[in-house]
Amino acid sequence: MLSRFSLGGLLGSGASASVFLATDTITGDAVAVKVLHPRIAARPKQAARFVDEAVRMQGIEHPNITRVIAWGRSAEGEEAAAWIAYELAPGISLVEYVEIFGPLAPAEAATLARGVLAGLGSLHNAGLVHRDVSPQNVIIDTQAGSHLSSSNIKLIDYGLVGNAGTSTRTKSGVVGNAHYISPEQA
Repeated sequence: MLSRFSLGGLLGSGASASVFLATDTITGDAVAVKVLHPRIAARPKQAARFVDEAVRMQGIEHPNITRVIAWGRSAEGEEAAAWIAYELAPGISLVEYVEIFGPLAPAEAATLARGVLAGLGSLHNAGLVHRDVSPQNVIIDTQAGSHLSSSNIKLIDYGLVGNAGTSTRTKSGVVGNAHYISPEQA
């Protein structure tokens, strides 16, 4: 099924997966395809956990959340692969935005917060928590207009999404980005 997507350039890479710009060969749309690193995809438990991200996010449709388009696991040759195709969130991260345009004015910060909170609200309504809200995971569409609008904001990266009410503690610590965890977790 990954053959449905023609992979292009690398958008970003993390400890467990890389995200590529891709084209959906059925619709012609530009999408983002998250591909689990082969060494991790070869471990059935980790590959299943990765695909669970797509299963949890499937059906959540909100302007401030990237929509799951498709997902799958396949074996090409000797290497296993697991992937998730998401709606593309055009723009730049909040980190990049601040580097380019400087600190947000109070009104801009409030607008940004409205967009992020609306996206989080859609997850919470589905019984999920994001667990990794950080400036790297907030995308601002700078092409959408000359001013910042909450509709220009997308929350991305659902790799740590979990069911509300479940523990965020692991043997090695707390799930999430240590710089942005909630006070009660710290």
